[in-house]
Amino acid sequence: MQQALIDRTGHPARTPSWSPEEQAQIAQLLAEIDAFEGARCRPPLDSELKLALSDAIPLLSGLAASTRALLTRQLMHRLGFDERRLPKWRLEHKLVQALTLHHYSPDSLPVTCGLDRLAWGIELSKMRESLRASFPSGFVIKTAVGDSSGDQCDCRTDAALSWIESGGRKIPEPTLLESEEFVIQARVQIQHEYRVHTVEDRLIEDLTVRRHHGAVGTGERSEPNLCVQSILNVLPAGITVGSILAWDVALLEDGLFSVIEINIGGVHTVYNPGFHSSGFYHHKNYGCVSTARLLKYIERTYNCNISVLADAPDYPDENRFYEEVADWKSRF
Repeated sequence: MQQALIDRTGHPARTPSWSPEEQAQIAQLLAEIDAFEGARCRPPLDSELKLALSDAIPLLSGLAASTRALLTRQLMHRLGFDERRLPKWRLEHKLVQALTLHHYSPDSLPVTCGLDRLAWGIELSKMRESLRASFPSGFVIKTAVGDSSGDQCDCRTDAALSWIESGGRKIPEPTLLESEEFVIQARVQIQHEYRVHTVEDRLIEDLTVRRHHGAVGTGERSEPNLCVQSILNVLPAGITVGSILAWDVALLEDGLFSVIEINIGGVHTVYNPGFHSSGFYHHKNYGCVSTARLLKYIERTYNCNISVLADAPDYPDENRFYEEVADWKSRF
């Protein structure tokens, strides 16, 4: 829950609030999500699942990042997950995503608004003052689509404001939510930030890491995992089924947890079009380890045995990655 803020005069300050206009715009999407019929997750496989590189070669086309993401994409296909369903709803757009998550799990993330809607009609010389009035505890500005938007957030926030103030970007009249190029989010005081990985309505317990520092201490995963699982429990089937998500979750200075944003696995069609997945699955150093943990989780959860076959030597980089994943999987 948000705490009351006190301004410099000792009077209660305005607390950040969600935009009623933006909440009204999200209503149709929420209706579509709620209308989705089906289970929250697919049934157990009760079978063998062979992931052979030779079978995955056609999926190389359309990867948005490194080809190390190929195995994760192949896995989604073999599980029968629709890699285009969630991006179709533009849930990778941080404003659409934030409003959707706020609807199903209020107070699970900081107040997030479209920058254009807040700044429209305000004199450039008064823009910072107006934004500070709306977010008295501070704010960050992030691109609405893309990755690593939270890195160096102070520099990025100032750069975006300076660009607008100098006339480099004209504030357009706000229209559709997904037309917002930037979002503004209430600043929270973060101790640590975690990356939590989920598949459908459950999380991968041993694949939660510190987002910027990797390893976690003994027992450190339990609380960020509990935070995400509590949100998954209230999300409808329209969001959970067939989803492979990566959550950025912050431990705050007051000891509470807050979602910052969610990385949507699947084929994005606007920014960097192609298949996206958590960077931890295709990281050049430890992507093979994370992917192996993902596969072990799938085996446990969906009652199957997965074999990874590096059988395409004409694709040496991809073949090596499949070999490394198979090796790590055998160690867990």
